[in-house]
This record gives sequence, structure tokens and C-alpha cells, in this order.
Amino acid sequence: MNRHRESPSVERKIRIELLRSQAAIERQTIAIQAQNLKSKLDPREQIMSMMPTSGSGLLAQIGRAAIRYPYLASTGSTLLLSQLRNPRRLLLGGTVGLIIWAISKRKRLREETPPPPPPLF
Repeated sequence: MNRHRESPSVERKIRIELLRSQAAIERQTIAIQAQNLKSKLDPREQIMSMMPTSGSGLLAQIGRAAIRYPYLASTGSTLLLSQLRNPRRLLLGGTVGLIIWAISKRKRLREETPPPPPPLF
């Protein structure tokens, strides 16, 4: 078999062009990864990722945290019992938590619901 060899200058130009395209792809990959990292580091996204999607998920998270961090559970129960003497703060905190949960659930439902189809006429 006879192989056709191109001139060294053409091979060099091809190699340079391949290196340029590889560098462009790497730059694009780094830009995409930086954008993903930026969105993951957003405090709002971190809080939403920690919030469970259901009430049973919340109970499971609390149970796992209580088993994993017993001092945190002890501190939480102490704070709760001290707040029972003055229940207004406890009710206010529960109300604020309920409002935040309802807003996040409504927002999640709005994102998951597909838009209505366009009118036929």
C-alpha cells in the first residue's frame, strides 16, 4: 500500500488547527462548569435542595439529624421547651415556616406544570 503523505507545512497547520479547536472546546467546558458551580453555590438553591418535598421527608430528615447529631437534638429540645413558656414566638416561627413552605411548594408546582396548549382558533 502506498500512503500519500502531505507536506510538513500542511500537517503542521492541521495540527495547529486541531489544538485550537481542542482549546476552544476546553474553554467552553470550563465556562459551562463555572456556570453550573455558580448556580449550585447560590444560597437560595442550597436552601431549596435541603428542603424535603413532603412532610414525611421532613420527619425523616429530622430523625436522621437527631441520630447523627445528638447534641443538636438536645439543644433543639431545650430551646423548644423554653419557648413553650412564651408560645407567641413559637407560633410566629411556625407560621413563618408554614408560609415559606407553601410558597416553595406553589413555586415548585408552577415549574412542574406544563403551559396550556394554544387555542385552536
